[in-house]
Amino acid sequence: HVVDTIPTIIPTLNHGDEIEQIRADIDQMKLDLLDIKLLLAMKANETMDELKEYLDMLHSRVQLRPTSSPTLSPTDPTSEPTVDPTDDPTQDPTSDPTEEPTIEPTVPTADPTQDPTKDPTQEPTAPTIDPTADPTMEPTLAPSDDPTECPTEDPSFDPTESPTPAPTTTWVEALTLGGSNNVYNGKSIDMYSMAFNSIFRNSAYHIIKRECDTCSEDFQYLYYRRMTDLQSFDAYSYMRSWSIGDGNQVLKDFMIFTSMQGALTKNADDLWYSCDATNSTGAFGHCHRWPGEVEPCQYGLDAKDEGFDAMN
Repeated sequence: HVVDTIPTIIPTLNHGDEIEQIRADIDQMKLDLLDIKLLLAMKANETMDELKEYLDMLHSRVQLRPTSSPTLSPTDPTSEPTVDPTDDPTQDPTSDPTEEPTIEPTVPTADPTQDPTKDPTQEPTAPTIDPTADPTMEPTLAPSDDPTECPTEDPSFDPTESPTPAPTTTWVEALTLGGSNNVYNGKSIDMYSMAFNSIFRNSAYHIIKRECDTCSEDFQYLYYRRMTDLQSFDAYSYMRSWSIGDGNQVLKDFMIFTSMQGALTKNADDLWYSCDATNSTGAFGHCHRWPGEVEPCQYGLDAKDEGFDAMN
């Protein structure tokens, strides 16, 4: 009650504002009991100037008193204090604040995910600019590891439930060799280079079939499937004059099969694995299923007569 007693002690003084200042000074200085008693002992008829002089003396005494628990490691004063500090600061601030805070933070999600992903993507992709308006209701659980690079722009809405295992093939009789005047089964055919190669290069599987009715059973129908240089290989020249070398190596540039189905599916059971470097008129030189396996009168003009069909 010390501060409230001051106006009563000096009722004769008519300095209300100055008395309020004295009250504030006493409260700020936190005077001990002895100082307060000395202040109260002052006579009521003392002037305001004398009272202020005494308070100044007390104030200087308070300033000389050391702090009972000084700060061990005082911080430097803030060079740029916050102009508008938070009215309701965080009670439990984070111990590891962000070194570079977000310049433009996003608005928090109104409806956050209840069960977020436990293992989020480490390097997320950029959001889709133009997402699908009508996404698939039942997406593929196990997508293809090797998707089609150029999918059909206008796929069938009602595809065949059981497609044909072996698609229909159209053969074009393109060349006959051997015999009398290159006649095979009563026909003499030579489409020549431009037409032969055009049909071959525009075919779906780049397969040439060689027929030889007079050959052994394993050599009567052979299927040459090209693997490299599909749009530049001179198939006509190689069918007329066979040779093995750069650009025409077995199992690298081409494969020979004993059935059309084997050629389409590249079935190893129908595949020939060896071709000797033997030139011949007409294909396929000394090619055979296994190395060293050579059967006479089955190659080129030795086979008497043969015909070549290019797949269309």
